[in-house]
Amino acid sequence: SRLNGAGGETLNYTIAFRNGGDVPAKSVVVRDELPAGLKFFPGSLKMNNRPLTEAADADEGEVAGQRIE
Repeated sequence: SRLNGAGGETLNYTIAFRNGGDVPAKSVVVRDELPAGLKFFPGSLKMNNRPLTEAADADEGEVAGQRIE
């Protein structure tokens, strides 16, 4: 909920989404670019508190540069 941080400080960056329709969504991809100045910390990607790998593999997560999916 804070808008500012100091250099070198670790912060949590959360992406949230919701299906507002009446039908379950299938094959949804949520994609976001980290804002300039932020650096992704390897090993920190999670979905519903479950760890994910950063690689394009069998789990739901992938990190490529500043893009998180």
